[in-house]
Amino acid sequence: MQIKADIIATAQKGAEARLKSLVSITAPEIMIDRQRERLEMFLRGEIEIQDKDFLLGLPFTDRQVKTGNGGKKYISYQTANGIVNYFPNARFGAFISKAKS
Repeated sequence: MQIKADIIATAQKGAEARLKSLVSITAPEIMIDRQRERLEMFLRGEIEIQDKDFLLGLPFTDRQVKTGNGGKKYISYQTANGIVNYFPNARFGAFISKAKS
């Protein structure tokens, strides 16, 4: 499986759960509409990640969820080219980078 496919699948599950939650609590329509747009974006296979698009196409053999020094979770993928880290909650948006050896 490629890194991009895994990120999209994970984000899609989260978006579906959030949409279901917003509908169940009768949230404002603008919030529900925005979440639907976001879910449709994931269903089309689109994601917004800063930096190094070529890393998204790499196949991975192992996936680990880790916690950084600031307490935020990130995902570490083991690929044939080394370790690639994906930071979904980075300060200025989702970010992917190759780990330093």
